[in-house]
Amino acid sequence: MSSRAVVIACVLAGVLIVVAYVLTAKPGSNASPSGPQASTPAESRPITFGFEQGDVAAFEIFRPGARAERIERNDRGVWRWPVTNEIDWPVSLPLIAQRVMASWGTLDATALRAPEATVPEDTLAIRFELSDGTVHEVRASPDQVGGRVAVTLDGSDPVLVDDAWIGAVTDPGPSAWRTPLAIPGARNASRIRIESELGVLALASVGGEWTMREPIAARAEPNAVAQLIDALTGLGVHRFADDVRGTPESFGLDSPRLRFTIETDQRVAMPDGETRVVTRERRLLVGEIADAAGERLYAAPDEDASLLLEVPTVLLNETLIPTLAFAANTAVQTRPLDVSMLIIKGGEALDDSFESRGFRRGTSGWQTMSGEQTPGAPLDALLDFLFQTPGEVDPVSLRAPGAVEARFVPARRVELLGAGGEPLERVSLGYLRSGALALRSGPLLITYPNTDPPPIIALPPAEEVIGSAARESLPTGAPVESK
Repeated sequence: MSSRAVVIACVLAGVLIVVAYVLTAKPGSNASPSGPQASTPAESRPITFGFEQGDVAAFEIFRPGARAERIERNDRGVWRWPVTNEIDWPVSLPLIAQRVMASWGTLDATALRAPEATVPEDTLAIRFELSDGTVHEVRASPDQVGGRVAVTLDGSDPVLVDDAWIGAVTDPGPSAWRTPLAIPGARNASRIRIESELGVLALASVGGEWTMREPIAARAEPNAVAQLIDALTGLGVHRFADDVRGTPESFGLDSPRLRFTIETDQRVAMPDGETRVVTRERRLLVGEIADAAGERLYAAPDEDASLLLEVPTVLLNETLIPTLAFAANTAVQTRPLDVSMLIIKGGEALDDSFESRGFRRGTSGWQTMSGEQTPGAPLDALLDFLFQTPGEVDPVSLRAPGAVEARFVPARRVELLGAGGEPLERVSLGYLRSGALALRSGPLLITYPNTDPPPIIALPPAEEVIGSAARESLPTGAPVESK
């Protein structure tokens, strides 16, 4: 055999030996630990959670010897601090906390093993509860070495992570993320009720206009309502008194000195695709003094003091606006240009020669009901008086609406109507028994001590009106005192 044939035979033999080895090798066996078929040692298996931030439905912190701090994401994606099944508190996650929460979900800590480190059983724990019910837990050692801290991920072997990953979500943590407002959402209130030593004040927004519901039903003064809403919105929390223990009675919340009830109507998209109005209620009860100087008061969103607050006394005082300020001090809220017809009638209690008169606004100005042109200035002056001229709300009529009939003598009645003849507003003008010019709007009396009545209503003198009413009130046959 030639030398060339010998070489070829040797090469073929070598190839056959390699093929035979590969075919006879057991699955998973390796010729070399570092070869491409090498299996991953048990200690090198990935240590990771593998979840998206959007999957997190609840986030909770457990500290040794302290209450758990839990926040939950509602169905609108808004984070809240649950107080009770019916009450929650808005929270605002710091941007760094949001980023760290997202990073925990994608963290691969495989290369950060620290076999020599230990994580005690009774230590800080961070839990991520996902929307599918899965719970992931990080337990952190209290010891820090070189800016790193040992943690376990779902019970894994200890790994070392940057301490900032822990601090961003625990220092100070969820309890400090709560919105520091005593009545969150007060700016968007639809109805407000305040019970205090001043009495009960109830206000409601109807069609964008605020009205008073209690102590009487009347138009509300817009400026006073705006001032109150500003005060309620700015009512801050001095601190959340999570460390204070006691009973509702010990905080004075069983018989609060102040009780706020705020209702907000919100349009919410329902699962069936319909949009419905949902009313959300938030309350604040204010109790006893919380500090020796009297600068703070205890407060809570319910009688059980499920969440105890301390609120500044000075800010609470700003919400105690006298009820009298909320009653509108002008006669009507209808704008003069919205009035198409106007009727002036004589007072029911006054026997005079005044004849009822009606006017209609036409394209060329004011006309009588029969179509005759009439000067518009006197009618415009009457409308301006009703709409713009402020008077003084009579406090007696506010406290005791039933007293109006005995105190007020009407002499003229003015009716305002729209383009289709629909009634807009009706007021009566006359005098109090004391002789003061007054106007009745609903159950409310407004006096005008330094204002003359509009000439077009031809209001008789006070003596004549009051004297006539006095004569009518006498029993039949009673003598009338002559002057």
